[in-house]
Amino acid sequence: MSSEHQEIQNGGLEIDQDEDGRIRIGNVVPGISRGDDEHTEDKVVGRVVQSEHPLTDVVAKVIQAAQQVYQELGPGLDLDIYDRALALELAGQRLTFSQGENIDIYYRGKIVGRTAVAFVVEAIIVELKVEPDLADRAVLQTSSHLRASPYDIALLLNFGAEELEYAQISAEEPGH
Repeated sequence: MSSEHQEIQNGGLEIDQDEDGRIRIGNVVPGISRGDDEHTEDKVVGRVVQSEHPLTDVVAKVIQAAQQVYQELGPGLDLDIYDRALALELAGQRLTFSQGENIDIYYRGKIVGRTAVAFVVEAIIVELKVEPDLADRAVLQTSSHLRASPYDIALLLNFGAEELEYAQISAEEPGH
């Protein structure tokens, strides 16, 4: 690992995190030509996001599944289409998940309500958006769901931008 960044190869998915916590994640497309037959290089298709914690294997697999959906369907379709397509990809990744999950919301240790999330994948909340960009409001809402739930990690995926956007959010107090 260099002092500038950390790179991880995970089944064709490249995860690159610099010292400031900025992460670039994307599918590696091997052999992109630079104009002559002798020189090819890998191209990473992804979006820079913020994260204070390293990505887990499960988060990386969910992002890889979302990248596959995004590459095949493109941006801006109805949310339900991405929801169903991502479920097919998660099943293909052999991840344990529930779809359209209602999670308990806690206040001072008592359940005060429930809220729906798109998926819970192996104890990670996954929320989907189809917006022109991943707005702070969406990140704050997902962060609030996470903070008031028994989960420690959430992943927010946006299928509405020119590239798939995502943010990993970690609970301030793990195991609450």
